[in-house]
Amino acid sequence: IRWEDRYSKTMEDDKMGRWARVAHAGRLKNLGVFRGKMCQWEIAWVKRIKHNNPSINGMFTVDYLFPTNSKTILHTLPEAKKEVEQAFKHFIRNV
Repeated sequence: IRWEDRYSKTMEDDKMGRWARVAHAGRLKNLGVFRGKMCQWEIAWVKRIKHNNPSINGMFTVDYLFPTNSKTILHTLPEAKKEVEQAFKHFIRNV
């Protein structure tokens, strides 16, 4: 699994208020062909949840694109990345 910074390379949002990390699977920089076009295989997006509670350190949502189409909420970015990697490895082992 390879992680890509989307919109911002820091923990701050970009000028338009966007922030995400995208998980890709595969080799050769994840290039593939779908319907005759080159593409990358995205398996999940991790996005930051904005909230007004200062006692909460952070919240992140994992939007799975593959192997399921579901969401999970976690407290830290490392937890979110680990969740994606474990879910994908579990899928690959059971296919």
